[in-house]
Amino acid sequence: VAGTVGAPEQGYAFTGQVQAAIADLAPFAALAGQTVNGGLRVNANGRLRPDLTQIDVVIDGETQDLNTGIAALDPLLAGTGTVDAQIIRAAPGSLTVRDLRLVTPLASITGGVNLVDGVGQGDLDLRIADIAPIAPGFSGPASLTGTGARDAAGGISFDVTGTGAGATASAVGTITSQ
Repeated sequence: VAGTVGAPEQGYAFTGQVQAAIADLAPFAALAGQTVNGGLRVNANGRLRPDLTQIDVVIDGETQDLNTGIAALDPLLAGTGTVDAQIIRAAPGSLTVRDLRLVTPLASITGGVNLVDGVGQGDLDLRIADIAPIAPGFSGPASLTGTGARDAAGGISFDVTGTGAGATASAVGTITSQ
């Protein structure tokens, strides 16, 4: 950890760099509310307030054999991977994730999201080198790309296209909150 802590009128904001290497994430499962295993090395540079009302942090790191207990996800996270993103929270109720990139031997995930008071949009691009580990009986590359948005009434719209195993599927729709 290297950095400075701002004055009270600056909300005691920390500006600097944090480096961490966690060989086993299992002790963090309760915090995550989800099974989590594997290792993580991360570098974070930027500024944040202790109450997390303001964040502007760039993260880059390396993952090792991440495991969430989710059968369809875990094979995609196996092996050594890299993760990068910029996370911004300018005010309560806002969240921006830019340049999200997670790359493992089997998958590449990129995307981002921009929310203000629960309203916003996001995008995702998933590329899988071989679908066999998550879809037994099928093989070859697969992809999923999509966008989504949430409106002020809580409605969600989406546009998703997936390809793989010799097929293409698309879905466009809206889910309304009643």
